[in-house]
Amino acid sequence: MLHGRLFLIAISVLPFSFRESADAAEDATAICKSAMAAYEAATATGDPAKLAATFTAHGELVTPFGISKGREAIASANAPYMKPGDKDVDTLESARMVGRAALCSGGYVFTPSGGTNSKGFWTKVVVKEGDAWKIDVLVFNETPAK
Repeated sequence: MLHGRLFLIAISVLPFSFRESADAAEDATAICKSAMAAYEAATATGDPAKLAATFTAHGELVTPFGISKGREAIASANAPYMKPGDKDVDTLESARMVGRAALCSGGYVFTPSGGTNSKGFWTKVVVKEGDAWKIDVLVFNETPAK
């Protein structure tokens, strides 16, 4: 009799577990896409401060050229390279929640205004800061030209 009750409890809880997992995946995808769109929009302005504003106050940018910690450092690191009309197009390959953070991974193609395309892969950790989702860590690589 006890096994029958446990089985009924497990069956009654099971659909909610799957729904929560699906909801978490949908939330992670929406969070990642929102962070991607904000980053892409900021890149197009050519304003390093706007790009840095897509990060948390203590966010980190890890690139093949070094590590920048905090918005001021992120803006400074990008200032020599950013120009209005730059274009960053990200593609999302995976999104999942890890605790209260969204872990996002994908690829990118960066087209600088008047320059040559570069492309590669990235991973972003996106967290809630105040009422907004912000990039806490962005790690990217650059795929060598063939």
